[in-house]
Amino acid sequence: MEITSTRSTIPQPVTGGNIYFDRASGYITDCDKSVTEARIPEEIAGKPVTGIKGYIFRFCDNLKKVTVPKSMTDLGGWSFWGRNSIKNIYVSGENEKFCDIDGVLFSKDAKTLIFYPPAHGDSYEIPEGTVDLAKGAFKDCTSLVSVKIPNTVKNIYGSFHGCTSLTNVKLPSSLEYIGDGAFGNCKAITGISIPFSVRKIVGNAFSGCENLKAIRVNSDNVYYCDVDGVLYNREKTRLVIYPADHGMMYQVPEMVSTIGEWAFAKSHKLSILILSNSVREIEEYAFGDCDSITNLSIPDSVTSIGKRAFWHCASMERVTLSHNIETVDDYTFDSCVSLKGITIPEGVKNIGEGAFSHCYELKDIILPDTLTTVGTSAFESCENVSAVTIPNSVKNMGKNAFKGCWKLYTVYCPRNSVADDIDLYPKDPSPDFIYTGEDDNQNGKDIVAFPVQGGNAYFRKSTASFVDCDMYVTQANLPDTVESITVESIGEGAFLNCSALTNLVLPRTIKSIGPGAFSGCTALKSVNIPQGVKTLGKRAFDFCPDLQEVTIPATLERIEGYAFGGCRSLKRITVDPENAYYTDEDGILYTRDRSVIVCYPAGREDRSYNIEPTVKSIYENAFDEARNLEDINFPYKLVSIGEGAFTKCNALRKIIIPEGTKSIGNFAFKDCRELTEVDIPNTVKSFEDFVFEGCENLSVVYCSQGSFADNKNLYPGDNVTCVYIH
Repeated sequence: MEITSTRSTIPQPVTGGNIYFDRASGYITDCDKSVTEARIPEEIAGKPVTGIKGYIFRFCDNLKKVTVPKSMTDLGGWSFWGRNSIKNIYVSGENEKFCDIDGVLFSKDAKTLIFYPPAHGDSYEIPEGTVDLAKGAFKDCTSLVSVKIPNTVKNIYGSFHGCTSLTNVKLPSSLEYIGDGAFGNCKAITGISIPFSVRKIVGNAFSGCENLKAIRVNSDNVYYCDVDGVLYNREKTRLVIYPADHGMMYQVPEMVSTIGEWAFAKSHKLSILILSNSVREIEEYAFGDCDSITNLSIPDSVTSIGKRAFWHCASMERVTLSHNIETVDDYTFDSCVSLKGITIPEGVKNIGEGAFSHCYELKDIILPDTLTTVGTSAFESCENVSAVTIPNSVKNMGKNAFKGCWKLYTVYCPRNSVADDIDLYPKDPSPDFIYTGEDDNQNGKDIVAFPVQGGNAYFRKSTASFVDCDMYVTQANLPDTVESITVESIGEGAFLNCSALTNLVLPRTIKSIGPGAFSGCTALKSVNIPQGVKTLGKRAFDFCPDLQEVTIPATLERIEGYAFGGCRSLKRITVDPENAYYTDEDGILYTRDRSVIVCYPAGREDRSYNIEPTVKSIYENAFDEARNLEDINFPYKLVSIGEGAFTKCNALRKIIIPEGTKSIGNFAFKDCRELTEVDIPNTVKSFEDFVFEGCENLSVVYCSQGSFADNKNLYPGDNVTCVYIH
């Protein structure tokens, strides 16, 4: 499809108000709350109407009827999802892709039921000949009590999610597939019978069915069976689904080797669980939200536990882990808020990201001698941890492994090990280090407290750097020497989250400012980086929202990513004219050769900006939170857009990326919530799924047919249209 007309949205009168049409995409994009009937015409302003954007009727409490014209080619349940009172959807008999049967939306061949209007009735008999029930076909039809499914239906996708009143469901003997969330949160269902024909059931098909007591399987089914109402594969080696209301206690049978994905998830009443010695694998989210289990022993037969396997088991107090696992995977015990004790056995090598985060009651942590890696945020917000023992075997520790552990007073570790780094732990108060394997456990000789206004800054003599600061410091005039030692650097996170710090004078002798050194200094207004500084670390001044001016010296050679991220009041960065690596153009930071734009100060009031024509690369986070920018003109030489480059540029509405651009970094346009249109040339060959994360209003992508960008899965939601251009 080729669109050449002016890109703009125009109103179209219907009964009770207006619907709104985007001439560029051919889509209906919005609707007045007052509309009572939406009879959509074939053309508006001479352009064919081809689709309806998702959720546009969600606030239309008086809308009863929608009429779809013959021109409509892109239409799904998402077009009508959300709170509404639609009773009937009628489709022109001349439409080649869709039809309606008594006001219910179907594909033209009537084989796929696309959408059942929520107010159509509290019971429904699906017509014979229907083969597929589309994702969200009955989504949130909270008044639907019963549905009769004919013997022609083969596939039920996420069709009945949120049908909270649905009680009477008989699955047909033709059914082959029950998909992701097919009956999710159908709280009134108490029992379900699986016919012999079913070949595949996704683990969370009945997630949130809190009153489901039993799943029965026809004895002729060759793929599944049940044991007293619990769903297994035919061989009974895999436990597929435990009905949420099956009972308060369950003992997994001896023949089971795998607890499947979501198998026990949201079984709120289950309080006692006994795992057999045959279980080898516990898959992702297997016991997520089982918030009545208090104690659990995982047998030594288990060798693998998946991500989020015990996520949000809110009543779990104690866990005994298998001695034969090597990894506690990402978020395995995240938000087990009552967990008081866990022994991590010898043999465990890796603790994943967020593995024990938000375990508020966890007190003491002893890590095994086999451990090599502690992931990012592994113990974040474990507020009652007072001591941790970290062996010399640990070679990698995530920066925020113990973030928010405010009562962590003692770290037991070998001297000069990876764990022997005060910057890895909370700052107020900082923990004491007790060195293991040594007779001399005297601590603190290397750290000197230097008085400043509001408290102390802390200087580490062995590294000649300031490494910490009391939280309530208000002014810091830092000296060039401490105890006759020349100050050479501001260390990583040294003044992290010092929210009272308003005035700062840096030592004239320093050569580097470390990563996150002043991150979160929310009251800091200006910074003069002294001559001699060569390196400015990643996120050095990240989230300093009152920072308005920065001066860059002639000596600065390297500015790492996100150095000024979240500095939403920053208006100007001034660079010494003698600097050989950087320059500024009217207060906007570039590399000296102007091939890279490094930082556009987020507090500037300009509504539009033309990036210098020599620029080939936009640096990480360069335009972060530039909330006033409505329009950006990219240079024709542009090759790459860095990670997070335009994060939270909330006024941007459309982006035209020039031909020749090859790469777009992760989260490049994250949370650009007003962004509706983007042009992506076919020179862009790849980017990650998260480039447009949070761009909830993105509706049109202009691209070449068959190009990498011509893929709706790359964009958020279900409402993006790819419009083809030459």
